[in-house]
Amino acid sequence: MPRAPASTPTAAVIAPQGAPMRPDLKVSDLVVPQNGVGGLPVTLTWKLENLGEVTAKPGWTDLVYLSLDGALNQNSDILLGHVARTAPRNPGQAEQVSATFTLPIGLNGPYHVFVLVGNGGPPNETAKADNLVLAPNKI
Repeated sequence: MPRAPASTPTAAVIAPQGAPMRPDLKVSDLVVPQNGVGGLPVTLTWKLENLGEVTAKPGWTDLVYLSLDGALNQNSDILLGHVARTAPRNPGQAEQVSATFTLPIGLNGPYHVFVLVGNGGPPNETAKADNLVLAPNKI
């Protein structure tokens, strides 16, 4: 009767740990007025939510830009203003943000409006692609 081969010890297989749990800020539903006048205030609203698995710690800034060409360029587009985020955003938590900014005098538009969230943090965010929203209309 043939003998069974001696068993060889095998190394333990260690499954890699899952990806670390992170926050994921998403900005959407940007609403801007149909028109504006330089030197006068405009109120913008947008939805901000954390789609991630953990709380987004405070300390980031939402930036609002005006762009002539509809492609955000932080070096050449006009920074209309910012909203400092001083409260944590829990997983699944959404907020309707409303902010009023004064349009610069002498603007010759119309301009596309962008909101970019997460500037300055949270640094370990899951996805950055959903941190930018373009308003459906120009101002």
